[in-house]
Amino acid sequence: MSRKSSLLHELNEALRFHKFGNPRYRNKARQEMKLIITDMISLGVPPRSLKSINERMVRRLVNDWKSRKLSISTVMNKLSILRRLFKLMDIDKQLPSNKDLDVHWTEPRQKITPIKPEEIIKRLEHSITKTILEFQMYFGLTRQESIKLHLSFEIDSLPKHITVTRNYAHNSKDRFIPISTKEQKRSISKRLKILEKASMKVHSLNELAKASALSSLYNADFLVNEVNPIAPYRNYYVIQRYNQLQADKEQCSDRGIIETISQEIGIKKHSSVIAIIKHSKNKLGLCK
Repeated sequence: MSRKSSLLHELNEALRFHKFGNPRYRNKARQEMKLIITDMISLGVPPRSLKSINERMVRRLVNDWKSRKLSISTVMNKLSILRRLFKLMDIDKQLPSNKDLDVHWTEPRQKITPIKPEEIIKRLEHSITKTILEFQMYFGLTRQESIKLHLSFEIDSLPKHITVTRNYAHNSKDRFIPISTKEQKRSISKRLKILEKASMKVHSLNELAKASALSSLYNADFLVNEVNPIAPYRNYYVIQRYNQLQADKEQCSDRGIIETISQEIGIKKHSSVIAIIKHSKNKLGLCK
């Protein structure tokens, strides 16, 4: 068995017998580790086993990644997966920190000026970009969920909720988000009008163009108009939904409110939802 085959076999066994996040993250980690193993072999520093990866090898990897001009976030992600694998395999060895490896953000992250959601939408130019954002803010969808959302109803016969199906939901589960506000109804109306303009009957944006192309359009529109494209805009839904349910506390306890929101946005940990409610206004830069 070749050195590479041996390392890949060890990797697969490690991922099989250790909990390494959900299936999507585990597959991502497997692919990243395969690339790391390939890089070490091409650099002439192949370890005998994953447990024998040492600081010298890691420094060679990082220098190579930098010379290939990989982004800082990509390098940090690779190092994070490598460290997590070490921890799960109980490898009694500590890899150098990002600081020791001189891996850090070269520019401070820009501070986001608080603005209203409507002002963000007005800054954008393309109708498709706007509708992608609206479904993030008013329904709590991720960007990809907004792009792939399937709407098969008419504006004059709205159902009680929209359905995010498991085949594209970020948490791989069906989710049901109620339609209860004027902003939601207006957003649905705009989306349906866009879909109706297509030469053939379509029910989702990614039937008009590839999701990757729509995401690129989204990024470009945001950056050209000096709006942050990666801010967690769906957190706005969490805050508004929390306030809405709080106003009807006779029907739902505090714990029930958090559980409802968790199910609607597909976040399993209640503590994560609570953190969004407490801190997301400052992080997101949104205000009423």
